[in-house]
Amino acid sequence: MYLRAVGVTTLPLYGLNTLLARQGYVIHAGKVRDRKRFVACTDKHGRVEQLGLFELRRVQQKAPEPINKRRHEGD
Repeated sequence: MYLRAVGVTTLPLYGLNTLLARQGYVIHAGKVRDRKRFVACTDKHGRVEQLGLFELRRVQQKAPEPINKRRHEGD
């Protein structure tokens, strides 16, 4: 979705994703070439990046870390 098309010009993307992650979602943002679609998005450090295409996605569960079955020498 192009948020600029519905009047959004700035978006605290990092903050929104922090809140959404608790519910199992994230907003994925992509770059676009058309300046008319730019939305100023802030990151974790307050820096601004011009992004344009946004998609709400469900966060995938991470697979459990494999257990290291290699035995130590001398065991």
